[in-house]
Amino acid sequence: CEECGKVLDVQHLKGAYSVLSKQPASIKDTAHWYLDLSKFNHEVSTWLDNAVTREQTKKFVRGLVKTGLVQRAMTRDLDWGISLPIDDPDAKGKVLYVWFDAPIGYISNTKTASYEIDGDADKYQDWWQSDDTEIYHFIGEDNTVFHCIIWIAMLCAEGSYRLPKGVIVNQFVNIKANKDDDAEKISKSRGTAIWIKDYLASGGNPDSLRYYLTSIAPEKSRSVFVEEDLTQRHNSELANALGNFVNRVVSFYQKHYGQEIHEIDKNLNSDLDIEFNESRQKISEEVGKLIEEHSYKAAQEKAFEFIRSCNLYMDSRAPWKERKENPESAQNILLHCINAIHTISVILQPFMPFTSSKMQHILGAKEEISDWKSAKKSLNAGISMNQPEILFKKIEKD
Repeated sequence: CEECGKVLDVQHLKGAYSVLSKQPASIKDTAHWYLDLSKFNHEVSTWLDNAVTREQTKKFVRGLVKTGLVQRAMTRDLDWGISLPIDDPDAKGKVLYVWFDAPIGYISNTKTASYEIDGDADKYQDWWQSDDTEIYHFIGEDNTVFHCIIWIAMLCAEGSYRLPKGVIVNQFVNIKANKDDDAEKISKSRGTAIWIKDYLASGGNPDSLRYYLTSIAPEKSRSVFVEEDLTQRHNSELANALGNFVNRVVSFYQKHYGQEIHEIDKNLNSDLDIEFNESRQKISEEVGKLIEEHSYKAAQEKAFEFIRSCNLYMDSRAPWKERKENPESAQNILLHCINAIHTISVILQPFMPFTSSKMQHILGAKEEISDWKSAKKSLNAGISMNQPEILFKKIEKD
């Protein structure tokens, strides 16, 4: 069910018909092979107790386990798919159910890649059978049963593979063509979708889309994609808060102090400078902790809270005014802002990789300072910055 996620038995569908022929559907007798999930209630429950999942996922799966797991057919009567690999007259024309086959593909694909890359077909075992490996699945809500029940039962039945440490489930993102329209399910067959190739071909910024999708990530409940909202957030958060901060800091610094980064004079630091630098050194830990908890929406928001605080710091210290009386102090303020740009470029890497790379290029940064741990550090004196570029052009309404 698209509304509640409940798995519906075909015999309980009312007025079922074929979407292809429009003819009423009929129920026929056929032979199938079943996976008896009822034998794995204990295994699934034990795994769920220790697994890293979102609370709504635990609640949903516990509800299914409590009502009793059932036998579920693992074969289909289709003309496509992997043929049932057994010698039985009834197996003729049968293929494996896609969600029995697909998770096995995670392992077989790794085995194939291991052989093609390393020439060692057994190296995949390091990924799927080693105690040193933590396995996570990232899925949509309609795949919860397959990854949190069927796949767990399959792994337990086979016995030699590690169970996933976590299954991170997102709810659905629906879509609105305009704010006043009703939300619809994103669907390729229905044509209610944003096509990434069209978006990019029309000049859409990939990082703007990444930022917006993360900001509306349906981590705890369903959300809605609205193109007008993407435009508004692009202009206010990306072009104004982030892009404008980077441009005005670097442009002002290079105009009055050249392209070379100098050492911060700690003797010129005000209490506000010290407080700002301390917050800069803490932000990577705060964002990193949220990422480790799979709270990506909150992690990105935490990063942009810091970006907004950078603008407040810049406005409060007003280096354009300070320079008239104390040019060395003004340079110090700008150097704190430049270090903040470096920190921002690192913590935005998981969310906006292209923008992060542009920011690091502007700062003249080398690869070794783009490591997550480097976010706390200050840029070395002597680095020569490049000319600033516009990170985000504003999107006009039409």
